[in-house]
Amino acid sequence: MKKIIAGILASVTILSIGSVAFATGTAKTTTPIKAQSSSAIANNQAIRAEVLAARATIMTNEAQIKQLRTDIRTALVDAKKKIEALKADPTVTQAQLDAIKAALASVKDGRKAFATAHKDVIKNIYPDLKVARQARDYDTIKAKFDAIIAEQQSRIADLQKILDSVKSILVV
Repeated sequence: MKKIIAGILASVTILSIGSVAFATGTAKTTTPIKAQSSSAIANNQAIRAEVLAARATIMTNEAQIKQLRTDIRTALVDAKKKIEALKADPTVTQAQLDAIKAALASVKDGRKAFATAHKDVIKNIYPDLKVARQARDYDTIKAKFDAIIAEQQSRIADLQKILDSVKSILVV
């Protein structure tokens, strides 16, 4: 019995000394959790606002791309009519034919550049964007949206070049 009581007293003594050792420590120098979370929430809200603004820019760029594509289609129909009219005209000069050939080559090159840029966006940006959305990583989402906007600006420039080339056929 004495051994059991001595064992209990020894374990109580060890536990009490250990508790005191762990209880003493340095003063807290970190900010409270509430302050950290409120600043993180404010930061997240600011980034989300930027993401929403970038998304709106993407939507307007898509509308502009759609309008340019429609304009190109109508201009191509007019250009085909113009080319058919020139084929029937015996007074067509070689310079006019060369200008039309150059414009058609420019349209073809522009279409290739447009298709390549769109494939790059789908291959490189969209998979990463999907992962970032699932993780709610707004910084990555904002970066990917900025990359999409840059690609859209490139596509808009390519489409504008194509449209200018098609319109140059109409001028000839």
